[in-house]
Amino acid sequence: MLRIYLNEEAKADLIRLRRSQKSNIGERAYYVLLCGEGKSVSETAKISGRNEHTIRLWLKRYITYGITGLKSRSQAGRPARKAPIIESQLEELLRKSPQDYGYQEAGWQINLLRDWFKKQGVSACDNTLVKSLNRLGFVYKRGLIYFFTRSLVRYFSIQLKTIAVFLTSISLD
Repeated sequence: MLRIYLNEEAKADLIRLRRSQKSNIGERAYYVLLCGEGKSVSETAKISGRNEHTIRLWLKRYITYGITGLKSRSQAGRPARKAPIIESQLEELLRKSPQDYGYQEAGWQINLLRDWFKKQGVSACDNTLVKSLNRLGFVYKRGLIYFFTRSLVRYFSIQLKTIAVFLTSISLD
């Protein structure tokens, strides 16, 4: 039988976690809180609609690792094969116009990128291309690809502040 004794600080942390997290970690904190209030594993399982084995698993992880034990462990998936190939060529590709590569469009779009990579012998879905763009710092928005560096964003925010100060200094007589 698993017994959990919570001091006020641990209880407050779990309540905060329960309220702030919308993911599974909030639900797991709830299991610990119920058992900390004296509920048994079977009662907690009935209240939460989970299997007793699941409740025991998360209680043991909490006892062993504390709150960090309630987080999901990252699961290693199959390593990406196409993304590294795509990312190695993508930045160079986007520095030039599609017209330099024989396309009629003025700006790059996902379908053009997909077509260009297919001609290079790499078939990639739209999702792979969008994820690669995001990892490289590009932003894909409805057919357009933007690249914002921190310095550009900072430059434009300073310019906007300057304009705002100027507009507030003008009298509207």
